[in-house]
Formats: sequence, C-alpha cells, structure tokens
Amino acid sequence: MKMIIGALLVLFSLVVLVWGLIACSYSYDVAVGQYVKLADDASTAQLKTDYLSQYTRAIDARILRNDARFIFKCERLTRDTQLKVIGSLMERLRDTTAMDPKSFEYQQTMLQLTGQEFDHTLQEVDIIMQSCWLRQSPGMVFGLWFSWLFFLVGILVGIPRDEI
Repeated sequence: MKMIIGALLVLFSLVVLVWGLIACSYSYDVAVGQYVKLADDASTAQLKTDYLSQYTRAIDARILRNDARFIFKCERLTRDTQLKVIGSLMERLRDTTAMDPKSFEYQQTMLQLTGQEFDHTLQEVDIIMQSCWLRQSPGMVFGLWFSWLFFLVGILVGIPRDEI
C-alpha cells in the first residue's frame, strides 16, 4: 500500500509540474508571445514593424528577468541581447517601408526577411523570452518546489522498510 501511495505522489508531482508549464506557457502567449506571431503573420513591412514594437513593449513591461537559464548562462540567452536582435530586425523593416512595394528590391527584401529572419531569428527570440518568463513566474517557481516536495515524499513513502 505504501508503494502505491508513493507512486501516486510521484505521479502527482509530475502532473503538477506539467500543469505549471502549460499554464505559464499559455499566460506568456496571451501577455507577450501573441505579438511575435502576429508580426510573423503580417504581410507588410509596416504592420510587421508595428507588431514587433508591441512585442518589445510587452517584453519591457512584463519580462523582468534578464537570464533565460538558471545554469549554463551565456550572453546569447539574455533578454537584453535578444532585444538588440529584435531592434536590428525592426531597423531593417523600417528601411524596407521606405521602398516602393511594387519594386523588385522590396519583394526580395521581404522574401529574405520573412524567409530567414522571421523563420529562424524570431522563433529563437520567442523561445528565449518564454524561458525568461517561465523563470520569473511565481506559479512556475511554486510548481517546481511543490512537485519536488511531492516527488521526495513519494519516494520516501514508497521505500519498503523491514518491520522490526
């Protein structure tokens, strides 16, 4: 019976951890991440720039942590560095808005921006920002500690002991 209770506590800790990840991920998408997806979906350089501006404002207002990782930290995985990357992309988009939309130059620039920059760069930026969000989220921190507690209690309860 103790083994079953221990196994259920371990399982419950994993459920709490997964639920915490899903809830925090959803709250990030609603508060911040939706703007980068809208920028990717937009067709014109001006609209892409507008949504990226909203994205950077949401990051500045809501993501307070600079580091995306607890361990194995590096400069590339920081909020400030990724904001510089977004700023350089927005600068290229602003330059593109000055071009004639019917010109070959505009078409090539938009193709390159949407094909490479948005596909690769913004996807990675969004993942790093989401990691910063998860790291600062009180629900996630509580979920981690709660799941570890239940995991350890489940292991301790489930260990068979010889009766004395």
